[in-house]
Amino acid sequence: LAQNLGMSPESVVGMGELTKSESPGESFYRGPAWKSILSRQIRLHLAAFSGSGDNSKVQELNQALDEVKVQNRELQSQLKIAEDARMRMDALHVRLQSELVELQQQMATQSVQTVGGIRIFDWVEQLPRDAEGYRPRSAQDVRFLVIHHTGVNPGIPLQEIAEFHRQERPGILYDYVVDVKGEIYQTQPLDQALAVEEEYLAKGIQIAFAGDFTDKIPNDEQLYAGGRLIAWLMERYPHLRTEQIKGVREFVPNPSPGDQWNDGQRWREMLLAAVRRTRGMVEPSEMETQLRVKVAQFEHELQVAQRSNQLLQEQKTRLQVEYQRLQTQAAERQQDNKVYVIPQPAVRNMVDQLPQHPTLRFERRPLSQITHLAIHHTATPPTINPTRIAELHVASDSNRGKEPWPGIGYHFFIHADGTIDQTNHLETASFHVHRHNIYSVGIVFAGSFMNGKIPTSAQLRSGAHVTAWLMQELNVPLARVWGHREFPDNTTVCPGSEWTLGNRWRDLLFERIEQIQAGVGVKSVRHYMLFWQRNYPGPLARQDFVNAINYIVRFRPAIGFSLNDARSAEFVTIVGSEAGISEADEKALLNSGCKVERIAGRNEEETSRMLSELANLGRRFRNFDVDF
Repeated sequence: LAQNLGMSPESVVGMGELTKSESPGESFYRGPAWKSILSRQIRLHLAAFSGSGDNSKVQELNQALDEVKVQNRELQSQLKIAEDARMRMDALHVRLQSELVELQQQMATQSVQTVGGIRIFDWVEQLPRDAEGYRPRSAQDVRFLVIHHTGVNPGIPLQEIAEFHRQERPGILYDYVVDVKGEIYQTQPLDQALAVEEEYLAKGIQIAFAGDFTDKIPNDEQLYAGGRLIAWLMERYPHLRTEQIKGVREFVPNPSPGDQWNDGQRWREMLLAAVRRTRGMVEPSEMETQLRVKVAQFEHELQVAQRSNQLLQEQKTRLQVEYQRLQTQAAERQQDNKVYVIPQPAVRNMVDQLPQHPTLRFERRPLSQITHLAIHHTATPPTINPTRIAELHVASDSNRGKEPWPGIGYHFFIHADGTIDQTNHLETASFHVHRHNIYSVGIVFAGSFMNGKIPTSAQLRSGAHVTAWLMQELNVPLARVWGHREFPDNTTVCPGSEWTLGNRWRDLLFERIEQIQAGVGVKSVRHYMLFWQRNYPGPLARQDFVNAINYIVRFRPAIGFSLNDARSAEFVTIVGSEAGISEADEKALLNSGCKVERIAGRNEEETSRMLSELANLGRRFRNFDVDF
């Protein structure tokens, strides 16, 4: 085909180089890299075709082909050796993890208490927690028993779950955990609660069942133990009622405690039945009798384990040494993979300049409460500015049944030219997503993105930058950046039909966010002042440079004579007319994503006066109102 179409071997590329596709596989590019082998063979065949009757040339090519095959077999052998080594390391990791889980379970036998006829292992002191993140809670403050699933393999140690939760919380989220054997672990004190505003966390006792119940339900041992635990808690807090036993998904958008909680196998009803049986509302079933026999067996095993305590202590010491080694190894790897720090984008602060209601005010919140970013479109022509939007939000509209708002609903406004306005403080819980304002930040793109229309490239670039920066500052993952319509109970087309259909501008925005997080395409210089210079030893803008001294001293931009260096800047000030820096060069800077302003008078003296005037006024730009 290459010969017939007059194409070179370099024209042969993988499907993944042309579109988002995993075909023809990762090994096409790396490892065995069979792309290079295929390319070499194509070259050999093309050479053979061009040599036609030259037998010596054909023999030479065949010999070269045999050598390539030998090299391929050697590479395959090396790959097999590497794969065997990886499998051995995986097996060692699984074995060590299993030993660690067993050791932790045996350690728990030393801190066990029996309350209300049930055995509870006290792990409060064994798990990491930041005491400052909790506040006292009285018995009367307890309003709910909140059911979770851990959502992970039930063999995962509580230590690992606690460390994962500490990425967002001061400690493990759960107060109790019921494992697959029906053992109950207390992981937080009941007289303390998270210092947060969410009612289900501040006034709820959190009970987790070990496992992922998306497609299955807890086993009989877990349901029996969970029923006994809840029955005891309802005796301790007699004001609690059955209807106050809820899954976490009944409070907030969350998959826990699994799809089978209220649907499918409906294990909520099974759990409540176990609670009723424990409280004596029905006769104990045969299954419960069997479970009591198992409890007796477990108690016998406990006695055996206690007699083996000395051996387990030795195993504990050995595993702790190995665990410390693995922790050090992981820390070294993490040090090698330092995360790129995203610089703050240029933002124009409009908070105090926009219309506000004379008496109404939005609720305030701590930044730690923010967990989601909401993407909107104004659904208006892109020329409609934040001031007009604020006027519409503050005003009431009887035709739509809209009450007046305290101010504009959004926190950031992205103009069509890429300019970013901050329209509310982050601590402001403004109105932009029904029922979810308290924990979300609103980012709106000017325009209506319906019927094939999407944001401009400048909007996508600036919007991705401010979103990536907010994700970094607020510790919000990309999975919690949602379009307005993706929030529960919000029936709207916002941010437009093209968000996930048609041109799918969500994919374009997310791709750009991931590039920024990797440091790709982020401007490394905030402000560059560009002067003209002819090729050395030609003339340069000596007088323009002297005339700009007051401006340079006032604002301290990066200064230079290089067009390529200027491309790395977010803002570029060109000094002088097109005779120095041409219009074509200015367009090249604009195409590179720079925001460009030219300061040029009718002569050098007028240019000097313009720069001095800006310095005296404290304005960095004539056309950009930006806070650095």
